[in-house]
Amino acid sequence: MPESLAQELSRLSENSNGFIGFVATGVGTVNVQGGTWSNNANLYVGGDPTFPQGQGTLNIGVDGLVSVA
Repeated sequence: MPESLAQELSRLSENSNGFIGFVATGVGTVNVQGGTWSNNANLYVGGDPTFPQGQGTLNIGVDGLVSVA
């Protein structure tokens, strides 16, 4: 059975690398509404260019901001 995670962000969240649905059986959803998700390096949704893997969804709602350096 796939592992799944749903995350709601409504404040500031910072990290180096962001991953949504990265592993082969992973299913992930991140909803950013009224908050900021700041990634200082990379953001991977559903794996990366070398190893496409799981399923990832990123939803950016009203007053939501996602940044990747």
